[in-house]
Amino acid sequence: MEGANDATVTAAVYSRLTGPKAGQWAQVCLDQCMATHAALAAAPPLTPGAVPPPPAWPTRADLEAEIEGFFLPGNNQEWARAQLLHLRQGPRQCINEFLAQFEALKIQSHCIDDYVRDLLERALQRKLLEQIYLQNMQRDTYVRLSTSAREMGRAQELFLINTQSQSLAQYYQGQSYSSSTSGSGTPMDIGAADTTQQRGKGPQCYNCQLFGHIARECTKLRCPRRGQQQARAAQAQLDDDRLNAVRGMSFAEMQAFFRDLKD
Repeated sequence: MEGANDATVTAAVYSRLTGPKAGQWAQVCLDQCMATHAALAAAPPLTPGAVPPPPAWPTRADLEAEIEGFFLPGNNQEWARAQLLHLRQGPRQCINEFLAQFEALKIQSHCIDDYVRDLLERALQRKLLEQIYLQNMQRDTYVRLSTSAREMGRAQELFLINTQSQSLAQYYQGQSYSSSTSGSGTPMDIGAADTTQQRGKGPQCYNCQLFGHIARECTKLRCPRRGQQQARAAQAQLDDDRLNAVRGMSFAEMQAFFRDLKD
């Protein structure tokens, strides 16, 4: 029969595997080995020339091959499939980078093209997918949808870079934008917010005096209003006048001066 060392090593490995998948698999294998071991122990002796049954406990080499064959390929495929189910194009992620990531997971998951096409359609940004539908671009297969997404996504990125209307993240998130531009200039980086404020574009902020937002939406430090500034200036002047008035007075004259102010 098999050596005691094989049984000890196999039992120790199976007992240390835990988790919903590894633990259940190890428990099933351990039960099978123990049942086979009990059956071999209760079996009658072998007749001369008979073929001995396989051992109940696998050797260390067989155990390593069994674990690698059961866990590694399946685990990689299942992990890739789980990633595809939850993968979404980020608001600042370029289309070429996203499609390369999606294609790598597709190859690793071994999913069929029809299923992956639906996952890709769900993973694309809403603005990008909306333009693919409006332009009636080909999307009936995974390859055609991937090609259409790359062409439309790259066109949108170049449009945003050249017009400097807003960042790529704001466009994909569905915020309104204007295609007007103030002229030629250096292209902005993808995802960089446009912080320029043009005069006359939108309402004027009474806090920073810039256009495009109102005072309650202003992110700059709060400035006192004009009336408050005038009141503070008048109070400071009054304090200076009182300080100049009491200079050179005696203590009795100061008491009379402040008593008159109080009255």
